[in-house]
Amino acid sequence: MFKLLCFYGLLLLATATNAQQKIPIHATRTLQPPKIDGKLNDGCWKDGNPFSDLIQSVPEYGLIAKDRTEVIILYDDDAVYLSAKCFMNPDSIWMQFTERDDIFDNTDVLSIAFDTYHDGQNGFAFGVSPRNVQSDFKFYQNSNSDDTWDAVWESQVYIADDGWYVEMKIPYSALRFPKMPVQNWYIDVYRTVRRNRHEYHSAGIDPKENGIVSQFQPLIGVSDIQPPLRLSVSPYITVYDNLFTSKLDNISDNNIDFKGGIDLKWGINESFTLDATLIPDFGQVQSDNLIYNLSAFEVQYDENRSFFTEGTELFNKADLFYSRRIGFISDYYESHADTNVTLTNYPTATPLLNATKISGRTKNGLGIGFFNA
Repeated sequence: MFKLLCFYGLLLLATATNAQQKIPIHATRTLQPPKIDGKLNDGCWKDGNPFSDLIQSVPEYGLIAKDRTEVIILYDDDAVYLSAKCFMNPDSIWMQFTERDDIFDNTDVLSIAFDTYHDGQNGFAFGVSPRNVQSDFKFYQNSNSDDTWDAVWESQVYIADDGWYVEMKIPYSALRFPKMPVQNWYIDVYRTVRRNRHEYHSAGIDPKENGIVSQFQPLIGVSDIQPPLRLSVSPYITVYDNLFTSKLDNISDNNIDFKGGIDLKWGINESFTLDATLIPDFGQVQSDNLIYNLSAFEVQYDENRSFFTEGTELFNKADLFYSRRIGFISDYYESHADTNVTLTNYPTATPLLNATKISGRTKNGLGIGFFNA
């Protein structure tokens, strides 16, 4: 009797384990990359392995998706390619023009996310709407996301008679992955249908489970690819023409100002990235609304400067780091006014000569960040 109970216990354990196993998705190497136009009529797509087994996550987990989706993944020495046919009545597609990264509220979405280290903690996601508005963000700590991260990748959408088609090209420069002959990637393909508020995942993401990245499914077949040199150098020059006129005093003054600098981003290794800027110019950043502060506490403004928002999740713990104090408006003159001093230049912000940050997370999940400005 005891042996029989042990046998059934092991059988139930094996059944539960198999239920939790994820079905792998096959990626196919291509010698001829597709043309990214959204029409999916390139011959290379016929060589791929299509999959369409998406599982409903919202509103009820575990059901087979009512809206069929067919996805194919290809790759070559330069990039990963994705094609997706989102089948539905074209009149039922919810689509609108939105800002980048703002596509998950009132429009249909098709996205793919990669866990290239299979650490169950970090990932990169790329999504588009039927209007081909892109969204990209990073996963960290399994379920948190950072949409201030922006990568350079291609996508096109085509509205067909049987739904909407998606074509993506994600270069390896937009991903981080180890240098090894066979990659051990995990992915998830996500689709939302706003018409009925349904959300589908190829990996069967259970919203009741703790975490998202840890529930991804294997992507097999990716091999013999090399991580590219992640180095980006962006010099800039700006010209400001400041015109001041006063009809009352009959005064007119025209001042032309030149500014220049350089931005640098370097992937030190597979885990850490260095961002540096020399003589940054934030003149094009969205300005703040005027607030009259009558309290004894400092006004907390939103940070709109990309250098201080991208990849700064390590510095945002417990709100101890407030980046808006860097380069803030100088108030020394107002508090130390001297009638015998002639003011010749009163900048609206403290100029920065340089700023540097190094951030990343090791394979063991240890996050390290360094910031200097």
